[in-house]
Amino acid sequence: MDVNQNHLERIADRRADRMAYAAIAFFAVLSWIISSSSEQIEAQAAGIRINAIEPWVIHFASDIAVLLVVPLIPLLLSRARFSREEAAKTALILFFGLIAYIIAQVLLLAGVRSVLWPIFLDGYYETSVGEPLVWLYESREIVYTYLLNLAAFFLFRSLERLRLDAAGRTQQAEDHQRLVLNSGGRTLIFRPTEIWWAKAASNYVEIKTETGMHLVRISLSELETLIEKIEASHVRCHRSFLVQITQISKITPRGNGGAELQLASGNTLPIGRSYRANVERLVKGE
Repeated sequence: MDVNQNHLERIADRRADRMAYAAIAFFAVLSWIISSSSEQIEAQAAGIRINAIEPWVIHFASDIAVLLVVPLIPLLLSRARFSREEAAKTALILFFGLIAYIIAQVLLLAGVRSVLWPIFLDGYYETSVGEPLVWLYESREIVYTYLLNLAAFFLFRSLERLRLDAAGRTQQAEDHQRLVLNSGGRTLIFRPTEIWWAKAASNYVEIKTETGMHLVRISLSELETLIEKIEASHVRCHRSFLVQITQISKITPRGNGGAELQLASGNTLPIGRSYRANVERLVKGE
């Protein structure tokens, strides 16, 4: 991987991290409002008199502690490698990251409450961070938030990497008149005319060429768009199939108004009713 690609990936990760921070901050504020108001409502329903400000201070401190410790997550992800070869190392990184996350959040939680208590409430907040049961109690929810925050950063980074890959494929098609596609950790490079036909397969596409069948991670619609940026050599013959026009030897009608394509390679492909007229027009060269 060249230096420029590394630079682009770092930029994409930073952009993803900002979106993850924003999402976590939004839900932290939402959690603070819901938790604090719910505690007040429950106390009133039970006939218990509490200081109206206290639940707001307690939950505010909890959510602030979460936001202050969140920067640890992207640091962990930058060192973790989600591959089979480095699974054990990644598990250790995330485990020790969890320990550090718990310690930091419990201490920050106690610290923020100690600062806010005398400002908004009477007296001082009595911390109990020296008691093992307190750590056990707080750790239950912290583990949950750790996993959620980890998932949020991982999701946003993955989406940004997919966007970056798509942009890279588009640039290769526009600037170099070629298709650069990913296939199981390998990079495949094709000219459009090398692709005889392609079939959608869930989140992948099966591409048939002279060298065989290749499974690449791309949608059929994106593959069609990339090919169109280079040359008008292919046509959609079915919602799940894309075929090179020069490969079509004949169109064979079937019952109920259906038809199928006979290809020069010997393969047979279905043709959807809504695509038939356009395919016939292109085959005739109109």
